[in-house]
Amino acid sequence: MNKFIVLGVFFTLWLENVLDIGFSLVPGLSDKNIVLYLAVTWIILQAVLDGRQGGFMHRRHEYLPLHLAYIGLISLAAVSASICVFLIRYPGYTPVYAVVSLKGSLIDHYLMLFVFLAGVRTGTEALQIARVILVAMGIAAIVWLADAFGLADLGIVDHEDRIITPMGEANQTGTIMGFYVPLMFACGLVTRGFARAFWFAGATVCLLMLLVTASRGAMAGLLGAAILAAWFFRDRIRAEYIAPAVVALLVLGAASFLLLPEEYRALLSARLYDTGAQSSIYGQSSGRTGIWTYGLAQMAAAPLTMLVGFGWKTFSLMNPNASHNDYLELFFNLGVVGLLLAMIVYFSVVQHVRRALEIADPEARVILIAFLLGYASILIAIFFVNLHAPWYFVWSFTGLMLRLASDPVLAQREVPRGSMSAQLPT
Repeated sequence: MNKFIVLGVFFTLWLENVLDIGFSLVPGLSDKNIVLYLAVTWIILQAVLDGRQGGFMHRRHEYLPLHLAYIGLISLAAVSASICVFLIRYPGYTPVYAVVSLKGSLIDHYLMLFVFLAGVRTGTEALQIARVILVAMGIAAIVWLADAFGLADLGIVDHEDRIITPMGEANQTGTIMGFYVPLMFACGLVTRGFARAFWFAGATVCLLMLLVTASRGAMAGLLGAAILAAWFFRDRIRAEYIAPAVVALLVLGAASFLLLPEEYRALLSARLYDTGAQSSIYGQSSGRTGIWTYGLAQMAAAPLTMLVGFGWKTFSLMNPNASHNDYLELFFNLGVVGLLLAMIVYFSVVQHVRRALEIADPEARVILIAFLLGYASILIAIFFVNLHAPWYFVWSFTGLMLRLASDPVLAQREVPRGSMSAQLPT
């Protein structure tokens, strides 16, 4: 039952942010929110009523520090928003703005993580749901590409200077595609025959969609994550696998580039060339450094904001441009305290998944490493990109991977004294 509820949450989200099918009752309350809140309610009721059958309240909670840090971040933002509404009273900072921004940018993200972690009971279920999600996102990439290339007039993708999908502008779409590329590739590595070709084709489609967006932030995130993964997991990669993997990745990248229509190939080449041709960092960053410098100067003029920020979601009210940097925006809004809490959340995920790699079975280990690569690409990309809708997809998949990671971790903790190894759950 829980598996279908979790999938129901995902596909409601998928329809809204992939096919642009959804409705909104009032600002901040859409069909996606309704389904998400119903799922949360069901899981909480089940935790109370179904404890003897493995309910959430009767499990070990190895992720408690992660939950506490996330709830602490939400609490800090809520207090900050209240102060902005009732005491400081910034122009345009209304109670509706405070509630909608807090709910949409923090609370709902945490609830996605909660549903996909608490609503899935075993690592096996987590893998099954993860594969369904990856197939769905591969279909999303195909639909967007068909619309962008003019193969089907679906009216989903807007064609301006760069494409815009229901997921957001080009940088957001490219970043979420970069998150799924290593996961698709990993699924191909752990399968054989037609299934392997299927997953590699899915990775190619997602990479192709990333290239269509011409998002340098997304490409920097994926490349940076690959370099970090090669360094951190150098002791886990067998030498005989390196050459085939490199060849496969080169073929994947070349095939994706060659499949691009001429207009998108020219756009991608122009953006990459412009980055190297600019003589200043300001030009190379498309003006981002100017935005960042101005934001930091505002904080330097009011030193207390370095600690607590100007207030939740005030950057967009006090600056004419988007921050193009999620870390800077957190720092500006909530100060070093809020940024620190967010970093604890981000890196708690990495810590828990890395710990599980020591005792995970081979298939789970490959998938978890691929997740860390995709997750790292997000953490790098948001230094150059603001994410909105993609965070729902990131946190939902993160919940699944934490559930997958928890199986071997719990198995290790429950090994009787004197045992040589942990028996993984089936």
